[in-house]
Amino acid sequence: MKISQLEKENIIRHFIGKDGRLKTIPAKFKKKLILLEHMLTGLEENVVYEEREINAHIQSFHDDFATIRRAWVETGFMERKEGRYTLVSPAKRPAFFNETN
Repeated sequence: MKISQLEKENIIRHFIGKDGRLKTIPAKFKKKLILLEHMLTGLEENVVYEEREINAHIQSFHDDFATIRRAWVETGFMERKEGRYTLVSPAKRPAFFNETN
């Protein structure tokens, strides 16, 4: 899935309000991936996050933290083990992520 930086920026601008919050979760997979990646902003690799920390981070973007958290795990952006979350490095994510950068 190839996408230019300009297209990514346009998608983010369309779905993220001026307040920085997600207006709606898109149905199209490509757009959802771009926004899920955008919402990782502020999280760091090699840090283990408690579920409540992840929930608080997500709530700065969207109220439905459970849906976003689950989507991060299902799409390979994050790994979950015993209620703790770690960010997956871009190099270890499924191939379609590397093609969106």
